[in-house]
Amino acid sequence: MDEIAGNCAIYSRQVLDRVGPELREEVWEPFLHARMKELQIPFYCDPALTVAHKKEFGFWYFLSQRYHYSRSFAGMRMRTAPFWKRMAYAGGCVLLPAILFGRMTKTVFEKGRHRLKFLFAAPVIAVFLISWAWGEAVGALFGTGDSLARVE
Repeated sequence: MDEIAGNCAIYSRQVLDRVGPELREEVWEPFLHARMKELQIPFYCDPALTVAHKKEFGFWYFLSQRYHYSRSFAGMRMRTAPFWKRMAYAGGCVLLPAILFGRMTKTVFEKGRHRLKFLFAAPVIAVFLISWAWGEAVGALFGTGDSLARVE
């Protein structure tokens, strides 16, 4: 398996000890996974395992969480990039809502489940994706700020 979803991942202490001190700080999973690939640490997936998320979020709270998550991610990702690259990344963020919404739509309709629920939720999903894109653009241009500390 080449990649796993970070929000459902479990890491052994032995793996975390091998990745290096720079990744012992708070970082998002793609940075950890890239280092694991470099070290040829395999990923495993067990479809029998399930994850349930039972926390409820209000609209504005969730909107701010999407912004802070994406700002912190883009800020970390672009931390050492030259200014021109950060500008290009931020400019490209305009495309994110359409790309991500397209991927979601494709997945929902290919699986054939929850189509009507998805269509009813589409306007709210679009707003969340815009917040996500805005956070990535701000993070690319101005860094993480205190966003990582605000993500729950």
